Amino acid sequence: QDELLWAAAWLFEATEDRSYLEYLAGNGEALDGTGWSINQFGWDVKYPGVQVLAAKFLLQGRAGDHAAALQRYRQNAEFFVCSCVAKGAANVARTPGGMMYHRRWNNLQFVTSASFLLTVYADFAAISGRGAVRCPAGAAQPFDILKFVKSQVKIIKT
Repeated sequence: QDELLWAAAWLFEATEDRSYLEYLAGNGEALDGTGWSINQFGWDVKYPGVQVLAAKFLLQGRAGDHAAALQRYRQNAEFFVCSCVAKGAANVARTPGGMMYHRRWNNLQFVTSASFLLTVYADFAAISGRGAVRCPAGAAQPFDILKFVKSQVKIIKT
């Protein structure tokens, strides 16, 4: 289900064909894109990627009549951001060295994917003038998000 939403979001991004945005908005709840908040992003879990792209459309003013649906995607995208930067209600676990930790196998898949997605969201928030993500444990400014991403990259490099 996440892959159908993922495809619709990318097809809208690539073509500006509103039928893809309508699919994304109209099927968000039925396909769990707007109803499921999750704190991991990778090859087999694309919901946060969909949610970030949908948030981008909203922040760029491209939502049109679908602003309410895209706002629900955005709320889930911000849940992901807050959880990764340890300011959420369900934070991602950390190793003793500070790396995000989801699974003992292929963990770097999640760390690198999440780091990429966090960078993208921070850029969207900064460019749109949206600024801080409101998290349960305090605001996460775009520069805070990027600082966290840099810490993950530094850990990966060592």
